[in-house]
Parts: sequence; structure tokens; C-alpha cells
Amino acid sequence: MSTLAHRYDLAPEDRDVADRILRKRVSEDGLKNVIKRLGTAFQAHMTARMQTLSPDLVMAFETMSDPSRPGKPPAGNAETAGFTFYYPEERCRLALHLDRQAAGLVNGALLGCDPEADMPPSAGEISQLEIGVLHSLAVAAGQTRQTDRPLLGFGRVDIYRGDDPALIDETGDAVATLSFSITFGVNRAWCWLDVPHRLLIDLSATLAADEARAAHANQRHEFKVPDFDLAVEVILPLAEMTLAEVARLKPGDVIESAPAAGGDAVLRAKGRDLFTTQIGRVGHANAVRIQGPIAPIAAALRAHAHQHTIKGGQ
Repeated sequence: MSTLAHRYDLAPEDRDVADRILRKRVSEDGLKNVIKRLGTAFQAHMTARMQTLSPDLVMAFETMSDPSRPGKPPAGNAETAGFTFYYPEERCRLALHLDRQAAGLVNGALLGCDPEADMPPSAGEISQLEIGVLHSLAVAAGQTRQTDRPLLGFGRVDIYRGDDPALIDETGDAVATLSFSITFGVNRAWCWLDVPHRLLIDLSATLAADEARAAHANQRHEFKVPDFDLAVEVILPLAEMTLAEVARLKPGDVIESAPAAGGDAVLRAKGRDLFTTQIGRVGHANAVRIQGPIAPIAAALRAHAHQHTIKGGQ
């Protein structure tokens, strides 16, 4: 049995299914990587969306245990709130649970409280007014970008009080719970994101397939240049001189470079100009810095790469 299937306390028949899926589709390490990627992506997404409403609100994915972190609140509690994030296919959803302190902190931030002042402890049931304020965050959180897919391509985001039946998950899916902190200036609270186990497996398989396709594409576009020694030389164009001026040259004379060269020299191999360069020194040694390929050579390199791509595709 995989440790992952055991950790989520699946029923025996579900453990067998999970083990077979893990062996066939994704590795357990791959699944852990997806959890980390999902947590960091969700953190970045929510922080960006929160800060459109309050610039001092920040969410952080907490991977390490913290003794000061409270436990996830029980389901059906009127002193909690929950956001539901639905994927377009609505095959499953993510649920972000806020305890009383987190809901109060976010409400205070959205209502313009001072981030440098300690917020008083929140208590009692969450009011419909507070849910209404949190609705603005639900609207912002649903504004995902194309680059967020497939991890965060939500179809819609809703907000409910913890005792609302709409927040109850009736699918029976086993979930992984990711912990996040929410900070607003000097204030800090906690929230928890429930991610269905089967969604993690789907995302693992999707991302693994995407990475495999990207790796295959990179291999097709790579081409190798034969490795052999080649004599190269650097040519510095000089100002034009008459034959008489050349005849009068003697040791110690200084010849200016051609005005059009602008101080640039040319790196040449086998009689062909390849790159423009700049002459200088590195320590006590003379050296040249490559400035860029000469236009015909750049075109030839692109053509060579294109031909290799065509052959690789065949």
C-alpha cells in the first residue's frame, strides 16, 4: 500500500484503487510535487487577488508544522466561513476554510482597518454582513488568468458561512488539507484548503504529460555541432592607407581603426567572418568580447537549426 493512500485514511477498497492509479499514472513523489506546486500557486494567486482589494493582505503556504497554528475548524460551524473554488468541468472543487479569527481579519482588512493596529479577537457567529464583505474577495478570487491553468483555472468561486449546507462536501472524496497563513500588517490568522485526492492525481498525470511533451519538444529542437579544432583569428579593420603611407611605416607608428568599424574587430574562421567583437584585456592577457553574429552567419545558423527541426520531425 502506498503511504499516500494510507495517510488519507481511505477505505480498503479505495486504497486498492489509489494504489493501482498511483502505480499506473503518477509516482508518489510526483503527487507530493503537485501538492507543493498547487500550494505555492494558490498562495500567489490569492495574494494577488487580495491585494486588489487591500494591499496589506498576504497569504502564505505553510509547509512546516507550527505549534501556534490552531487546528482546522470542524465542519458545520457557524463561526467559520468557506470559499468553494469550482473547476469549469465541476468534476470537483477546492474548499478554503477560514476560522473566526481569519474571517474577522479579512473583513477588517476589506473594510479599511489599520494594518499596524492589533485587531480585537473575533467571536460569535459570522453575520450575513460579513459574508457580504467576503463576497467581494470571492469575486476577485474567481478572476483567474489563462496562465493559471491547469492548476487554478476556476470556473467560479462562492462564499458561505460554515453552517451553510452548500459548503458541505457530499462527494465523499478523500482530501488533502493544505495550511495557509493570512497576514494583515501585524495581524495573523490561519485558513485551510481541502483538495480532493482524485484531483491531485489528475493534476499529477496532466502535469507529468505536459512535462514529457515539453522534454520531447526540446530534444527535437536540439542539434549538435561537430567537435573539432578550428583555427580562428581576430581582424581589426584599419583606416585606408596609400601604398606610399604603407611604405613609410616604421616601428612605433600608430594606425587608427577604420571609422566605420567603431573599434569593433571581426572574429574569422576558415576565411569566413563570423562575429563582431571588441578587443580588450583580461588580466595580463589580450582578449576579445563577442558582440554578436554577423548577419549572414546568423541567418545560416537559423537555417541550420530549422533544417534539423524538420529532420527531427520526420
